Amino acid sequence: MLEKIDTIIISLAVDENQSLFILLGLDGVIQCMGDGSVHNSDKTIYIGKTSPDLFANLKQHINPQWLQRCGRYTVPQRCGQTCELSIVFKAKENEKGIQFVYGATSQGPPTDITNFVYFAVDLITPWHARQKHKTQSEGVDNGIS
Repeated sequence: MLEKIDTIIISLAVDENQSLFILLGLDGVIQCMGDGSVHNSDKTIYIGKTSPDLFANLKQHINPQWLQRCGRYTVPQRCGQTCELSIVFKAKENEKGIQFVYGATSQGPPTDITNFVYFAVDLITPWHARQKHKTQSEGVDNGIS
């Protein structure tokens, strides 16, 4: 399935409040919201088109084993706010996902998953920052571009 993935979606909710949303598509479609922090207050979703290289770069960091370990994993003894991290890999005929429920100050997802999310955030940050600046300077009240 790895070679057929055409969309990657990363979502993080903290106490059921969306803190991060990233969608990257093979065709360059991008959607993003938030920074993933526990206290994220930016709820504007920015939608647009970017270089397909962003998707290709992120896709290279997918561990094929994740596609075999799909499902929901919950840390039983959570400390702090409840965090729900979801990563969805979509292909035309299939969709697989992995979700982790953990506490903000307790053990979270495995390091390779966490690093993937950090990488995705770093990857889209320049585009996200440009969109935020653009909408602020133009006085636009939504992030749709």
